[in-house]
Amino acid sequence: MTMKSKILFVDDELTNMNSFILELQLTLTDYEVVQKRDVDSGFKYLEENYGEIKLLILDILMPSGKITENMDTADGVETGLRFLEKVRERFSDCISILIFTNTRNDMTKKAEDSKKLRILYKQDLLPFELAEEIQKILTD
Repeated sequence: MTMKSKILFVDDELTNMNSFILELQLTLTDYEVVQKRDVDSGFKYLEENYGEIKLLILDILMPSGKITENMDTADGVETGLRFLEKVRERFSDCISILIFTNTRNDMTKKAEDSKKLRILYKQDLLPFELAEEIQKILTD
C-alpha cells in the first residue's frame, strides 16, 4: 500500500474550517489532509513528516506557541507569519505554502511576494473553490 502525500492544515479554529477540510478530503482523494490546532504541533508534524507534505495551509491570526515565543507576533495577529519564517528557515523554499486567512494587511502583501506562497482569504471562497485553488497549486 502506497502512502498518500499530505496536506498539513494549521489553524486554531479548525471547527470553523470543517466544511473546507471536508471538501478537501472528498475532492483531493490522492492526499491525506492532516489538521493541527497550533503552531507547535504543526511544526512538530512538519519536522516528522516533511518529505510527505506537499502543501502547508496556515492561518495568520493564531495564539503564539513555544516556537514563536521569542518573536514579535503582535499578540497573535502575526503568529502565522512568524511560523512561516520558522518553516522557511528550517525547510527553505521546498514546500508550497498557502496562507488561508481573514487578515488583510501590509504583512500579508509582503508575504505574498514570496516564492512558492499563495494567500487566499476565507471570506472570499466557498469550500469547493478552495479545493479548486489547492488543486491548481499542487499541479503547478
